[in-house]
Amino acid sequence: MNYWKYVVTGCVLGLFIEIEFRLLGRFTPGALCFAVIFYPIFVSCAYFGGKLVDAFVQRRYLADVMCYIASGLCGLAVEWTLLGNSPWSNPKAVQSAMFCMWAAFCFGPRVLLRNVDQPSVLRKLVWWLLAIYGIVSLGLVALFRDPGQRFVVILLSTMGVYFVINMILILITVQSWRRGGPVATTATEDS
Repeated sequence: MNYWKYVVTGCVLGLFIEIEFRLLGRFTPGALCFAVIFYPIFVSCAYFGGKLVDAFVQRRYLADVMCYIASGLCGLAVEWTLLGNSPWSNPKAVQSAMFCMWAAFCFGPRVLLRNVDQPSVLRKLVWWLLAIYGIVSLGLVALFRDPGQRFVVILLSTMGVYFVINMILILITVQSWRRGGPVATTATEDS
């Protein structure tokens, strides 16, 4: 699996929605700058962490499950420590939505780029979902003048799209298990 494709795919999965969230939901350009700088770092950590898992775990399904859970939990650790979105400091933060967001952009490239030579309606569905989300949510945001209402619309639509993307990623992962053998392939795809 190509490192640069992995990072770009992960950044598109995360930054696409982050841009809308930070510029339209709550105008926080500083937070967007943080995301633009650090998302590639987070996605790179997921890439190399996945390589490490693949080197030690020979069963693809187990390696994928470990990477999925690690992506979400490491993301929650970032949310809690760096961003102040822990359950005790920000009880309104939806922990499952944050888990899904981080799992989508850190784990998503692992399965979206796997077996790309084989056609997958589900893989295309992820990209169509993001495109439709962008268009529809921009239209909805334009209807609301109140920043609080705009924020709620973007927050709820973002949560929904990440939950759906996670379900699709899980289906793609299971589909790849059925097509591939028992050995993890991301470590051997570079050679």
